[in-house]
Amino acid sequence: MLAINNKSLSTHYVALAISTLFLMMGCSGQVDRAEIVGYGITDNISAEIVKRQDAVLGKDGIYDGWNLLEKTTQIPNVENIQFGVEYVVHGSSMSKTITVEEVIIFPSGGLINPVLGKNYLSDESKMKIHMNKPNSFCYRFETSWEQIPGIWVFQIKYKGKILAEQKFEVVEERDKK
Repeated sequence: MLAINNKSLSTHYVALAISTLFLMMGCSGQVDRAEIVGYGITDNISAEIVKRQDAVLGKDGIYDGWNLLEKTTQIPNVENIQFGVEYVVHGSSMSKTITVEEVIIFPSGGLINPVLGKNYLSDESKMKIHMNKPNSFCYRFETSWEQIPGIWVFQIKYKGKILAEQKFEVVEERDKK
């Protein structure tokens, strides 16, 4: 026969009631929407470089801030150019942080890393972000094989759902006469 003392039982009921209240209030984290608040050519400086084996170059730059040089969707195809988006995820959460997926979909055919012989159709990174505050991510052409003309798509996803999307067209530079 199972014996439960009253104190233990009442503690379980209180914990259950508090958990239910938090869920009903949306404290577990409710995401309402996301918006792109800035996009184009940037000049962000990496505060830190971290290894990420599934990244195109095997690493990610962690940026401290957002520095938009030019608001545009037309990106010149030149080495070292950096472009990206600044976005805000709106909602409510007790923790004020959520995990989103920052996705870059490469042009048709993807990027082929000649060192690894691996074809990348997209780059997807899970990031802890602050809700209701600006967040950003970008891409820099560090090697010539990354410089693929065409449509590049930046997406912010939450639990598999696309919250916001921005398209860029990487174009060959026009001859300057």
